[in-house]
Amino acid sequence: MLAMTLQTSKPDVNCDAAEDTSDESDMDDEQMMALDPHLSKIFKERSKTTSKKKEREDAKQNVVQFKSRVLDLLAVYLEKQYSNPLTLHVLLPVLRRTRANANKQTADKASKILKTFLDTRTKRKAPLPKPERIEEVWDLLKGIHEEAKLGNGAKVHADACASASLHVVKVLIGLDKGNYAGVVDVYAETQKEWFADKKSRLQPVLFTQFQNWSLNARQQGK
Repeated sequence: MLAMTLQTSKPDVNCDAAEDTSDESDMDDEQMMALDPHLSKIFKERSKTTSKKKEREDAKQNVVQFKSRVLDLLAVYLEKQYSNPLTLHVLLPVLRRTRANANKQTADKASKILKTFLDTRTKRKAPLPKPERIEEVWDLLKGIHEEAKLGNGAKVHADACASASLHVVKVLIGLDKGNYAGVVDVYAETQKEWFADKKSRLQPVLFTQFQNWSLNARQQGK
């Protein structure tokens, strides 16, 4: 039967099961030698398949580890840099790491880094960044809203985008309270698109966070 499987000899239709069993158990040295190349080929092919699979798994894990180290470096940079305008450039790259299709370990770490940065700045009442190029800040706000549409419904991504967007709103209004009208326009445009597109995966938390902040800011006279 083994010989048939490996195609080392033609089956004998006149042999019964007992003879077949006897042939397998009484194979001579010459027959065993004939099987050797076929067995070697089979094991070699299996080894190649296993090796390629391991290489893919190792490569994937190396990418995850690399991204994790980059996030660690960003966390170190963001620490105590709350008022540095350069921190605004970090927002979008970190948000992209929280998408639904991202590695869970990476997404959780990116979300935690962003939350820690924003919460700690608020708690310490650190001054907001004051970038010189305000147009870049407007572009960033719109870019975050575009990113919010790409999270495929992931809560971690939606919450991170909402918080990052609100941080940029605070920066814009900190520069000039008159920017509030423009901010409302950006949110309104995003909400109109969301309302019109029934398949949109953008989460409403983007709008509710802004509305809640607007109410509190108005009451506190900010």
